[in-house]
Amino acid sequence: IFDDVVRMIWGPEFKSMGMPAAFQVPPLFIAGGVVPPYYLLLIGVALAAAAVLGLGLARSRIGKVIRAAAHNPGMVSALGINTGLIYGGVFALGGMLAGLAGALAAPVRSLTPGMGFSVLIESFIVTVIGGMGSILGALIGALLIGLIRSFGSLGFPLFTEGLMYLFMVIVLVSRPTGLFGKEVA
Repeated sequence: IFDDVVRMIWGPEFKSMGMPAAFQVPPLFIAGGVVPPYYLLLIGVALAAAAVLGLGLARSRIGKVIRAAAHNPGMVSALGINTGLIYGGVFALGGMLAGLAGALAAPVRSLTPGMGFSVLIESFIVTVIGGMGSILGALIGALLIGLIRSFGSLGFPLFTEGLMYLFMVIVLVSRPTGLFGKEVA
């Protein structure tokens, strides 16, 4: 629905936001590589979001309730906790994180209705590789997919997408639950 609203307001053509003025500076040289300063911001925000999410789920009361509701919703509901509200809150948090990711990606990508679909398949692959329910697995899976895309585009430019699927198959054959997934009893 939102994609169609965007298409009606701004049209279906590609748009460009441009780099913010604060980041229109010469690139940095780190370990012999060229790194635009905006990419360092992206990495910092991603690490901060991952740390806050991981610590929040592991150490806070609401994080424990969320994990319990994901594992055994009947028991959590029997304790008088509204699991529908928990699920809605988690969905809203996920939507906010997706919005943050889209806003941060806007200066380096072209903007078009449906631009989120391009990362949907990669997100699925990351989840499968990392293991369902594992935030550390999602982080490691995303890093591995990023490395496979980067090095794959150098060595196998016409098969980069296929390398991601091939790696997913290898992980699923060797560890059906993913790298950090847990066996379901």
